[in-house]
Amino acid sequence: MKKIGFYTVVGLLLWSCEQTLIKDEGTTNPQAVFDDLWQTMHDKYALFDYKHIDWDSLRGVYRPQMQNAHTEKGEFEILSSLLSELQDGHVNLYSPFATWGWSIPSIENLSFTSINRNYAKRGYQVNGGLIHGWLGDGSGIAYIRIEHFNQPIGGIDEVLKKYAQSKGVILDVRDNGGGLIKNAQKLSDRFADKRRLVLKQFYKKGPGHTDFTKGYEVYTRPWGSFYYDKPIVLLSNRRCYSATSYFCVLMKALPRVTMVGDKTGGGSGIPIDYILVNGWRIRFPASYATDAEGVNFESGVPPDLWIETETDKWQQGADPYMATAKKIILGP
Repeated sequence: MKKIGFYTVVGLLLWSCEQTLIKDEGTTNPQAVFDDLWQTMHDKYALFDYKHIDWDSLRGVYRPQMQNAHTEKGEFEILSSLLSELQDGHVNLYSPFATWGWSIPSIENLSFTSINRNYAKRGYQVNGGLIHGWLGDGSGIAYIRIEHFNQPIGGIDEVLKKYAQSKGVILDVRDNGGGLIKNAQKLSDRFADKRRLVLKQFYKKGPGHTDFTKGYEVYTRPWGSFYYDKPIVLLSNRRCYSATSYFCVLMKALPRVTMVGDKTGGGSGIPIDYILVNGWRIRFPASYATDAEGVNFESGVPPDLWIETETDKWQQGADPYMATAKKIILGP
């Protein structure tokens, strides 16, 4: 297995950004557009084998429909239907008049109103993208919420110093739609105790559905002025995507971390962009990742402790995720 530092992967293999592939020639012929999209996905999409999708048979289903597509909107709908067969939140189709994407149905199970009313009566502070504060019940538990990974997380060392004497930390990433993986890695490294293998990334290298590079190993890189050695409970739900799924994989590999809630929304691939012959754009993952044990988390990262989402409890203002996190930190 080839070993490579995380930030080297960022620079060499587009870890934190998307690549755009462009064709020189242009045409608006519907079947030519279909063929361009189908062939590009056939050669570069990373998850056909994992998802057990027969891409050849889908060509036979959808290509004949393009003959009867008399408008661009009709063509767009057919191509969107083809792509929807992948059920992949990292796959998108863009045109001047419409955008298509696929999302996972999910239940709302995060209410800041409930958290503020029932758990954080002393209020919160905001530092560098972190919303944090003490729980208001005198339990000595700190609460830190990360809403996204779009920008670097600043001030985490100062925040942890504030809670150095806490009994534990609740890290809440529910509804975090992702962002840049390098930002998720940087934050998880702050909780790391030592260098350890946490993830492997595989990139497409040929047109075959199993043509991938060897796995590039990703390791933790501990940093900060001190090591936080108290229990950490990570709260997740199905609205955690992409870089947030990476974050959950990285955190689960660390000692004293317990992931609680629901499986994440997944997204283990790094997307690239491609400009079709008619000028439309598609976005899709050309790689996939596994945890250190080799488990692909494209379909989601499972928690250590599942919490059933009961709608009536949420409507009554309760937050079973928070209540469970407190019990784990405080013990029996």
